[in-house]
Amino acid sequence: MVKYAYLVLLIFVGVNVQSQKILEENLTEKDIFYWDSSHKKIQSTGTYYKDFYQTTIEKHGQWFYYNEDGFLEEERNYYRDFLHGKTELFYPNKQKKEEGYFYFDVQDSIYRKWNEDGVLLTEGYYYRGFPSGEWKEFYDDGTPKSITLYEDTLEKLISFWIPDSAHTQTIIKGTGTKYTIFNTGDLKEWVNYKDSLKHGPSVEWSISGVALVESNFKNGILDSNWIQRYASGQLQKTCNYLNGTLDGEYATYYENGDPNTEGIYVEGKKNGFWRWYTENGTIDMEGTFENDVQHGDWKYFFDSGELSYNAHFDFGKRSGFWEYFYRGGEKYREGNYLDDLKEGIWTTYYEDGTILMQGAYFEGLEDGVWVNNWEKGDVKNQSSFKNGQLHGPWYSYFEDGNLHLYGEYKKNLKTGQWVDYFENGNPKDIVTYKIFRKKSKVRIIDDMVDYQSLKHGRSISFSEKDLEKTEEGNYKKGEKDGPWIAYHPGGYTVAVITEYKDGILEGSMSTFDRKGRIVQLAEYKDGVRHGRFVIYDRNEDVLYEKKFAFGYEVKNNGFGSGSYKP
Repeated sequence: MVKYAYLVLLIFVGVNVQSQKILEENLTEKDIFYWDSSHKKIQSTGTYYKDFYQTTIEKHGQWFYYNEDGFLEEERNYYRDFLHGKTELFYPNKQKKEEGYFYFDVQDSIYRKWNEDGVLLTEGYYYRGFPSGEWKEFYDDGTPKSITLYEDTLEKLISFWIPDSAHTQTIIKGTGTKYTIFNTGDLKEWVNYKDSLKHGPSVEWSISGVALVESNFKNGILDSNWIQRYASGQLQKTCNYLNGTLDGEYATYYENGDPNTEGIYVEGKKNGFWRWYTENGTIDMEGTFENDVQHGDWKYFFDSGELSYNAHFDFGKRSGFWEYFYRGGEKYREGNYLDDLKEGIWTTYYEDGTILMQGAYFEGLEDGVWVNNWEKGDVKNQSSFKNGQLHGPWYSYFEDGNLHLYGEYKKNLKTGQWVDYFENGNPKDIVTYKIFRKKSKVRIIDDMVDYQSLKHGRSISFSEKDLEKTEEGNYKKGEKDGPWIAYHPGGYTVAVITEYKDGILEGSMSTFDRKGRIVQLAEYKDGVRHGRFVIYDRNEDVLYEKKFAFGYEVKNNGFGSGSYKP
């Protein structure tokens, strides 16, 4: 063991000398951070990494950290933001608290810990981040507490002394009992050891004397019964282990004593019937496991105790008939699963049993015609799906059965002419959609394309009162484009003609009275007034006129002359 420790130390010293040489290179000027805005209380100081090309924000070299009272708390060494080299922690009295070494953020080599009086408390070695070899612990007076041997993942307790006046050794050559106590002198834990491994009964107590955990070990692994309690003393969990694996009855409890979970483990896996309860004592869910996966019939409940839904699993996958219920017990939804995916007809109901929605799934995706109904059973919406996407005609109806909306989808996108109707059956809006390809703006996927449905083509709106047109115009890729006409009631006389380009006012906006006489003219460019603004009298003679340039009124009645008035 001594040879092994010596070898590790030699290896680390070689590494540390090399790392220290690295840490002395590529350093910036020292940076200082403060606790206060007046820069009187230093919080930390250190340097960063720089090379021929740039200065980084990667910590590099020695860093010192101070508390608000100005005492050095920690000294670290970094290599480009990795802990690398020696790290030390200090008490306020400048006494060293801890000392360790790192190799690119992984703890390695010797580790020591002291109390404020400088008495060594812990000493051992790390190998690639894990304790390795012999570790020693001491009490505050410097007397030995324990010797532990780490071999790979195995932890072996070789010696242990209790802190009594005689400094009694209770574990000798790996065999005996380990006792730990609270500061009050009350027993905290005792564990039996044999051949340096936990063996036999073990108990952990709370400071109030409650046995929190009772367990048994066999050659270092859990074996036999395990009991866990709340701080109140109420039973929290009971289970059994066989050679370190859960095996046998398993139960957990709420702090009021009511059951929480109950079931059986076989060789570490849930098997057979299991049940969970809510805090108010009702069943939450129940069903069977086979080799740790749900298999067979399962029931799930509302917190009120009423059945929420029946389920079936085939070795962890949803399968067979599933049915869901409202809190009152009325059926809510039903359908089948096949290989964990919805398959066939699925139906959703109103609480009175009327079908709310119905349609088919194929391999987990909506497929074919789906119907959504009003509460009286009449059709509300009817749609078509293909591979889980809306594809085909869409119909919406008012409660009296009259058509409300009609159009077509293609792969979830609206296409062609869509017509929205008033309740009297006459058209309200007619809009045309077209699907466009759109390249991604993300460079990584430049070759991928996206699709979008945009208004494109003729659009007309109608009045509910006289059924005549109220507005019409064209869309171009989702934006108004060209002349748009708004009508006075009756749909014959033009009220406003507005010109657009790509959704922005471009050209003139002319307003007319009911007799068709022009009332006002305003010219626009790029969405702002640009050109003439004229108001006319009843004879269509100019009553008032101004000129604008790019949104600003032009003084002196001339373009290019005078000044702009914002």
